[in-house]
Amino acid sequence: MDWDISFLAWRLLLVIGLALAIGLEQRYLHAEERVRYGTDRTFMLIAILGFVLYVVYPQPPILFGIGFIALALLWILFFWFKATKSGDYGITSIVLGMIVYALGPLSITYPIWITVAVAVLALLIAQSKPWFRQVASRLSNRDFVNLAIFLIVAFLVLPLLPEEPVNLIVPINLYNAWIAVIVVSGLSFATYIIDRYILPGKGLLLSAVLGGLYSSTATVWVLSRRELPERALSKALVVAVSMMYLRIGILAVLFAGNEAIPLFILLMMLFFAGLLLSLPWKNMYGQRILLPAHNPLELRSALAFGLLYVFFSVIAFLTIKYAGIESLKYVAFVAGAGDITTFLLPLYQGQVSVDMSAIVNATLIATASNNVFKILYAWYNSGNLKISLRVAFLTLLNILIIVAYRWIGS
Repeated sequence: MDWDISFLAWRLLLVIGLALAIGLEQRYLHAEERVRYGTDRTFMLIAILGFVLYVVYPQPPILFGIGFIALALLWILFFWFKATKSGDYGITSIVLGMIVYALGPLSITYPIWITVAVAVLALLIAQSKPWFRQVASRLSNRDFVNLAIFLIVAFLVLPLLPEEPVNLIVPINLYNAWIAVIVVSGLSFATYIIDRYILPGKGLLLSAVLGGLYSSTATVWVLSRRELPERALSKALVVAVSMMYLRIGILAVLFAGNEAIPLFILLMMLFFAGLLLSLPWKNMYGQRILLPAHNPLELRSALAFGLLYVFFSVIAFLTIKYAGIESLKYVAFVAGAGDITTFLLPLYQGQVSVDMSAIVNATLIATASNNVFKILYAWYNSGNLKISLRVAFLTLLNILIIVAYRWIGS
């Protein structure tokens, strides 16, 4: 195969640079070890070897395979020696050597960004051993059990569900409903892990951000019960509410696609408006707080979400069928008392046949209603209405956008 010299030269320099970075990381990480695998020079030479053997005879890559077998024998001898002499059975350095050896062919046959991404990921994972240990030490057995059960239920149940609508009372696509449960629970679980184990006892600002992504209603309820400075608490509440708009906007685009772009823009306007209302953030850094939260992968949580999803699908369908599409706004307002995601996702997924204009209107009404209930929850818990003033301003802006959207539509 004829290779362009400049192409090969740039790819070789890239591979050597990436191998050098990984080797330097290994030298730093294993500086105190008496028995260790090669570092910077060794990794650079392995990368050059893999590159040359592939270029010389690329199709089929026989020489590259022979080189890998030879290195594998050396790696086996090294592992045996290290295990017997120091009792260390780790193979991270050996796996990194395999990755470095494959960088040459990878850089030639695929775009540069893939090669760089592989090397950077390998570097970050190798460097993150203390961090992984710290996080794992904080996880509870119940979290692992919940994760295992949820994965089993999700990926065993999902293929068994019919992809065609099931006409029980109303035509509901159970397959799409369960996908919604998996996606929302997965996003909430990622936030839950960050909140509980990766960044525990964080500042008030970050607590509001993560809590708002997890559940803004629950976060407002919990924060309003804490003895915190009024100004800082007021800002934290509006940050949590702002994250609701971001979360719903992402879910709308994820499930409704490009048709939801106008809705996403409106929600982002409210998201950034809420962040502006929370400025400046300096008096929220010093407050250390941990938000209590239930694991969203618990079967009870997932099943409750699924049941509410089906419930609101049925209510929305029957309401539109017997009272007209305009009556959907009343369902949206009532849904604001709880988790509006279970009301909105059936609309985004097409479980209820309505046009995007009605979906935008229902979303804005549901978020405004949800904010009103949050204000009432915060007032009930704290006895201080002032802490909700920023949320009230954001809710007023939400209502103005509803009025403007309906006026423009008419």
